[in-house]
Amino acid sequence: MSITWERAVGLLTRRPRSPALLGIAAALVWGLPSLWYRYGPDQAMFHYVAREWLDGRLPYRDVFDVKPPGIFVLEALLLALFGESQVVLRVASLLAVVGVGALAGRVYADSRRGKGLGGGGAGEAIGLGAFLAAAWHFAAFDFYHSAQTELFQALALVAGLALVVRRRFFGAGLALGVAILFKLTAALPALFVAIVALVPRGPTSRGARLGRLAAGGALPLGVFVSVYALVDVFGEGGALASLGEYLAIVSRYGTRSKPDLAARFGTFWLEHAPWVLLAIVGSLVSLRARAAPTSTSTSTPASDSVSDSVSDSVSDSVSDSVSDSDSVSDSVSDSVSDSDSVSDSDSVSDSDSDSESDSESDSD
Repeated sequence: MSITWERAVGLLTRRPRSPALLGIAAALVWGLPSLWYRYGPDQAMFHYVAREWLDGRLPYRDVFDVKPPGIFVLEALLLALFGESQVVLRVASLLAVVGVGALAGRVYADSRRGKGLGGGGAGEAIGLGAFLAAAWHFAAFDFYHSAQTELFQALALVAGLALVVRRRFFGAGLALGVAILFKLTAALPALFVAIVALVPRGPTSRGARLGRLAAGGALPLGVFVSVYALVDVFGEGGALASLGEYLAIVSRYGTRSKPDLAARFGTFWLEHAPWVLLAIVGSLVSLRARAAPTSTSTSTPASDSVSDSVSDSVSDSVSDSVSDSDSVSDSVSDSVSDSDSVSDSDSVSDSDSDSESDSESDSD
């Protein structure tokens, strides 16, 4: 079957049936070369600690790294399921990048109540978000800076925000707790997500929302600490003490180039200033787009009620007028029929008088 130029253009410009799947597929293809990345020093350390953990050596007590346990748990699961491979962590990283973008699109679409970007549905927002996340991540980060803990932390944070928008507060707290297990500094953005959950009014009280968030957030942290407590009770001991030492070391952790937490934050934002500016501009554009339908809307609930009342009044007036006109019409018809009766009676009397006069003239 030959394809004409017009048909080819039509196929390319036609709106896809599933824009979400199309965007996700494009994102996966974009990030496919990252599967051939080799380990950097950080990824090698994650692999090493997870492998030692599977062999019975406890992180922070027998082997040590400054990262929280989330990345070691993930790497240990990957090693237990798929064996020794550098590709498996890259696959998980690619899926996490696509997941961050897709969830961000989902959050945007939900906040627009399903209208999506440019007035479309949620599918366009999800697909575009996934593709933009992959395009940005794999253009900005090389083999060393990809597959890092910050990526999986971001996935958990955006998942928490998506659950907050959908009013699933326990699940949101659970996701935020997982984010903190990947990176302790996730506590700051997790706080902002919690504020987003508590500020608006709704059918659920703020106290109930806060309780569900706290319960969900405490669950992953409590499970991890409980595992270490069980090691103290039934194992060699020293597990909980090693966690305390870890927290003390992390609070003083730094390097010559980044001596403290504030310097580390500043270095990151300065190194990625163009992307930060792009994100700010995009946020402003999206906020303006979100405000546009409200300002251009021709109908509000108040105006609807006013128009309904006006409509009811007009309709009642018309009904009254119609019924009045029916009454008038009935009156007129009654009058006409009365006048017809009178006229008929007059004609009868005239005919009677004529007949009488005729009979008199005949008698004469």
